[in-house]
Amino acid sequence: MHEIKLRGRVVAEVRGDGYLQKHIQFSRHLLRKPRPSICFDVAVLDDAERFGAHAVEVIDQETGHRYRVSIAKIREYGFGVNFIAPQIALPLAEWERVA
Repeated sequence: MHEIKLRGRVVAEVRGDGYLQKHIQFSRHLLRKPRPSICFDVAVLDDAERFGAHAVEVIDQETGHRYRVSIAKIREYGFGVNFIAPQIALPLAEWERVA
């Protein structure tokens, strides 16, 4: 397992099965406009791929629901946003809910 840090803080981890795993609270961290989306800093995705990640699993801490998608799909179908740093947002409708 490899920790992914952003601005000195652990924000996610790359598991042995090739998933970048991130825990968020949808009520606080889900992008609402232009449509509900999950965002990732480009640097986090780059680091995750360097550690062998091929996909992402996001866990909503409030409901326990898990959402999965490939990093390739995030890069291909996501759209750019820039709040603090360059990010890619992928609409929630593009994610597979697995639990």
